[in-house]
Amino acid sequence: VATYKAKQVNGEYNPMWYHVLFAHCMIHSLGVLIITQNIYLTMFMLVTHFIIDYTKCERKITFNVDQLLHIVVICIIATLNWKNPLF
Repeated sequence: VATYKAKQVNGEYNPMWYHVLFAHCMIHSLGVLIITQNIYLTMFMLVTHFIIDYTKCERKITFNVDQLLHIVVICIIATLNWKNPLF
């Protein structure tokens, strides 16, 4: 998945990139849905994960920045869920 969620694979256009990236983001979002049972937090994870990974795949941010942003998003979700479980 890590390889095929990018537009370019081995220097060639990857026509499946969007589907693989979206599926990858859905998997992460499913974890948020199971834990929080909150559709808003789940959608927040889906959208932010897609944007962060897309930006990394386009080489606009580094792997370390990518990971930091994911951690920040998880902290935001945890805080919102803790402060108000029903959001």
